[in-house]
Amino acid sequence: MSTPKKTAWDVWKDRLPARTVAAIDGPPPAPPSDFSAFVGSMPPSVRAKVSAVTDGPAPPSEETCKEEVKRFGCVESDNGEFSTLRMFKDADALARYLGEVEGQDKVVWCFYGVPLRFTVGPQRYLMMPDQTTALSVPLVKGAKLVRADADLIDMDWQEDGFVGPAYLASTDGLQVEAVPENVPPKNEALDDDEAKE
Repeated sequence: MSTPKKTAWDVWKDRLPARTVAAIDGPPPAPPSDFSAFVGSMPPSVRAKVSAVTDGPAPPSEETCKEEVKRFGCVESDNGEFSTLRMFKDADALARYLGEVEGQDKVVWCFYGVPLRFTVGPQRYLMMPDQTTALSVPLVKGAKLVRADADLIDMDWQEDGFVGPAYLASTDGLQVEAVPENVPPKNEALDDDEAKE
């Protein structure tokens, strides 16, 4: 059996220092992600269905992020309370946490990725995963979405994720609803006879 004949390129490349060859060849391929390993463990019929959903046109570069930035996390909500976002260093930590909260009165949604932050209102911006681009959140239905350089907008984040009326945003103490203007006061009468007086 004969060895394959080297091309002129291979002969020329063999004369270069290893550092130069590494720069030409580029970085070694990244190890498979946890998601790729998970999909690889599925039966072929399920893998085909997953690839049918995930294989599509690549999103714009500002809507993607490096694999090492993605993390495991969950969004949990105790009965009647605001939801809370929790991030974990790995899947094991997330699984241990789920075991700890098992049986408690709460709901938990798990994910793998990057939580996207947004600014306070009234004009909100959604930060893209690349952390350099922000997308305007439309104030009215049908408004044009605008991509902006993140350096050009105010980065006052809506840390609690609340998007409701401002007077309901505080969870400290008793919440008193503001009375809208031009609304007649309620009649506090106990019965009809007192209301006529």
